[in-house]
Amino acid sequence: MYKLEPIAANSAIVYITSPDPITATGVIQRLAAHLNRTFANQLTDYVPANRSLLLQFDSPQNCRLQPLNAAISQFFDHADETPDTASRLHEVPALYDGEDLHPVAQQTGLSVNEIIELHSGRVYTVVAVGFLPGFAYLSGLHKSLRLPRKITPRARVPQGSLAIAEEYSGVYPQASPGGWHLLGRVPIPLVSPFTDLKPGESPNHFAVGDQVKFRAITGADYVALGGRCGE
Repeated sequence: MYKLEPIAANSAIVYITSPDPITATGVIQRLAAHLNRTFANQLTDYVPANRSLLLQFDSPQNCRLQPLNAAISQFFDHADETPDTASRLHEVPALYDGEDLHPVAQQTGLSVNEIIELHSGRVYTVVAVGFLPGFAYLSGLHKSLRLPRKITPRARVPQGSLAIAEEYSGVYPQASPGGWHLLGRVPIPLVSPFTDLKPGESPNHFAVGDQVKFRAITGADYVALGGRCGE
C-alpha cells in the first residue's frame, strides 16, 4: 500500500504502490492534507509527485519514522472516510499543428482528425510537476495515442509546445530539449513571472491533482490569444 523511507536528517518520502497514477494522485493529495494537519507545527513543506510524497520537517527531531508511520497507517485505516481534496479544472486552448502530428498518425494508424478528437476529448489529471518549472505530467492519454519517447530527442522544443509520450501529455512551459511527440501549440503561459506573484503563491498554473482539458482552436484564435508566431 505504501513504503516510507528517510532521505535526509529532516526529510522522508512516502511511496504509494497503486498501479494507477490517477488513483495514486488522489491518495497522495488526501494523505498530504492529513499529514499537514497532524504535523502542522513541524511539517515545513511537502512535494506531491507521481506515486510519491516528499515530506520536509523543521528539524531531525521531528522527522521520526515511528510517529510518521503511525500517522500514515491511521490515514489508510480510515482512507474511505477521508474526503477528496478540491481540484481545479483548467480548459486550455490548443492549436493542433505540431510537426509530429503526421508521424504520430503513421505510427498509430489514425487520421490527424482522429488524433485531435482523441487528444482533446480527454480530461487529464496532473500527477506530477517537474522536469522544468511548471511542466505538468498529465495522465489520462488515450491508449491509442501512447507512444514511446523519440529515440533522438530534439535539441530545442519551443515554448508552449503540446506533446505526448508514453501515458502522458504535457505542455513545455519554456523552450528546452525534449523527446516527446509534438502535437501542437498552446498560446497561453503556464508559469507566472515571480514579480507578478503574491507572497506564498506558486508560479505554476497547474498543481498536482488538478484536471486539464484541451480545446482545439484555429490559427486565428491562436494569434488572438497571444500565441507566438515563428517559434
